[in-house]
Amino acid sequence: MKRFELLVNGASIRESSTSSPGELRPPVDTATPAVVAERSLGVMVGGEFRELEGLSAQVLALDPDAVVLSPDSSAAAVRNSAGVSRVTPSESVLVDARAGLLEPSFDYFGNIWSAEAGAADQIHVSTPDGSELRVAAQWLKGRSPVAVRLSPDGTQIAALVPSGEGSAVLVAGVVRDESGIPLRTSDEATPQMWTTGAPVDFDWVDQLRFVALTKLGAASKVTIGAPGVFAADQGTVPGGIKVSGGGSRSLLRVLGEGDDIFAAQGSGWQRTDTEVELLTKRG
Repeated sequence: MKRFELLVNGASIRESSTSSPGELRPPVDTATPAVVAERSLGVMVGGEFRELEGLSAQVLALDPDAVVLSPDSSAAAVRNSAGVSRVTPSESVLVDARAGLLEPSFDYFGNIWSAEAGAADQIHVSTPDGSELRVAAQWLKGRSPVAVRLSPDGTQIAALVPSGEGSAVLVAGVVRDESGIPLRTSDEATPQMWTTGAPVDFDWVDQLRFVALTKLGAASKVTIGAPGVFAADQGTVPGGIKVSGGGSRSLLRVLGEGDDIFAAQGSGWQRTDTEVELLTKRG
């Protein structure tokens, strides 16, 4: 019997011809990224800061240096000096205590993905029930990614890595079993974007597009790309250190110099919020 693998934009969506149709998930809804400001976790709505009451206190108690919300905002993956923890309104559990962890990712099944910067070819996956998995990503062996992030629908995984004097985004597929448990990533990753500047940060904008932040002198360059299309230069932000997608270009946010948040405005960037401690990602 012959077998085949079905790909969508280079991402494997099933191991065989009998995969469950429920394996593919809808993309995350558009949402203004949450921030940590005034020692609270919340979002800016209509110029007012609204605390995420179920998570804020639990998250801030861990003194985080990175926070990623689940797609439905019911939980958070929090990185601090101890590692990565799963945080819900009722508990906080350390799920990966390795050193040198990159910012984690959530998928639609509630799994938390975390990778070491120096050994990203073995990704740790923690399931909601506390089980632990190792997902091979051989295409990251010997590389030094600054960010490894899942696409919102969970079918692709991408990394921002140094490439010569610039940066590149590599994209691979995610292979899961019929219940959605991740088995591995595809054997190879395809370079889907090159840009100038040293790599700083990366996120998915939506199911197909991604955004990279690279350093050019005192400024940080913002570039949007997608599998199979030319990259689009989005200008620069002074001192940019973190970027977050939100489901559309208008909801892109960059944390820049002076703890200021910048939002896309026409062909440039406008300062929208100040004194922000952390900019979160979603998914």
